[in-house]
Amino acid sequence: MLNLELKPLVLALAGLFSIVSIAHAENKAEALELGSVDVVSTTPLQALGTPISEVPANVQVATSKEIDQQKPLNLGEFLDNNLGSVNTSNGVGNPYQMDVSYRGFNASPIMGSPIGMSVYFDGVRFNEPFGDTVNWDLIPSNAISSINLIPGSNPLFGLNTLGGALAVNTKSGATSPGISATLTGGSWGRRAFQFEAGGENKDRGIDYFVAGNVFHENGWRNYSSSDIRQLFSKFGWHNDKTDLDLSLALADNKMEGTQALPLSMWSNTKQAYTYPDSIKNKLAMISLKGTHFLADDKLVAGNVYYRMSNAKSFNSNAQCADAGCPDTINGSIDPNYQGLGSFDAQNVTSKTSQDGYGGSLQFTLLNDLVGHHNNFTVGASADWGHVNYNQDGYLANVQGYQTITDQTMTLLNYVRLKAKTDYYGFYATDNFAFNEQLNLTLSGRYNIAKVDLIGGTEADANILS
Repeated sequence: MLNLELKPLVLALAGLFSIVSIAHAENKAEALELGSVDVVSTTPLQALGTPISEVPANVQVATSKEIDQQKPLNLGEFLDNNLGSVNTSNGVGNPYQMDVSYRGFNASPIMGSPIGMSVYFDGVRFNEPFGDTVNWDLIPSNAISSINLIPGSNPLFGLNTLGGALAVNTKSGATSPGISATLTGGSWGRRAFQFEAGGENKDRGIDYFVAGNVFHENGWRNYSSSDIRQLFSKFGWHNDKTDLDLSLALADNKMEGTQALPLSMWSNTKQAYTYPDSIKNKLAMISLKGTHFLADDKLVAGNVYYRMSNAKSFNSNAQCADAGCPDTINGSIDPNYQGLGSFDAQNVTSKTSQDGYGGSLQFTLLNDLVGHHNNFTVGASADWGHVNYNQDGYLANVQGYQTITDQTMTLLNYVRLKAKTDYYGFYATDNFAFNEQLNLTLSGRYNIAKVDLIGGTEADANILS
């Protein structure tokens, strides 16, 4: 593997500021972005933070320094290699489309998977409006400043936070100044280029940060290539009390994968069982977040966002008997074999268009209560989503493990579905210190969720709410 990296010495200075606490920072608003492994925020938006020793859970923290040193293929790979109780599986057959499991609860890109984790990206809920799935290929790893993995059924992070919440924060020009570029090449046709650039004008209180990824790999198996294109930019302004950040995230990815092989084909593990199987994901997300100190112990934080994501998939499904897909296994009749007349396969295409938008507002008060240290946070969030989902299944034939759609384009089945989601949440948490050894944390959330489904397998399907 060839790895060429250019990085000015100024980047080394960024690590010196990572341990600066808010209480001693000259600029309180900017200090919120610096982060610390000793004080963590356990709320969706940035707060004044709680000492990690006072959090009644095993919160795991990772920083950009660890990510930059390891240069993982993607965020899922980094979580698997570094955080406890995290595992990944790859049923789709592509390294960018893995299932991430934390203590048995999943965050998966596969529609219909039981989702048990919430993922937040700079305070914006990153789970898709349709199915609450998580597309890990849309998150650029070199733009990440810090990661907080908060275990348990934490009510502050909303629906489906059954096993935990993952809060991802991005870099800024103030925290990551300088220029970095990495060129990588390797086996299976791997070619990758990463870059990031950041800077700050302290006199004007403005900063910028840009990061990009271009990745291609043929994959170690046939028909399992990956083409990843990610771009992230952030522009910020701050003074001694206020910090504003406008960010834009773009992605345009195509990933191919293939299924697990039956025992009868293990003589060549690189071959595809059936193909093609591909997923195309596109994302455009813009968000504006801000924090403002009303006083040293009072902080207001908020954000608004809009995201547009499109996904297209092509799935080959063989249930056949020919030279490329036998109906026997080791000489015995396959009990699962079902014929389709003169056809022996099915190709399924799907297209999902999603628009999501919303915002959050949060207030934190760090003050003594009846003579004891107390940290109180209250907030509200609103998220809306509009979804168009189309799926078509066509008759096909297998030729050399490739499923070829019938020329007549015979439609076996179809789905035409429109969905509208409205989610509202009101939450609060309080951390009360009886003494230096004993703290009590009380959290709660009230959710209002409405989901409208219009359509289905019939054009005149009823509306479901």
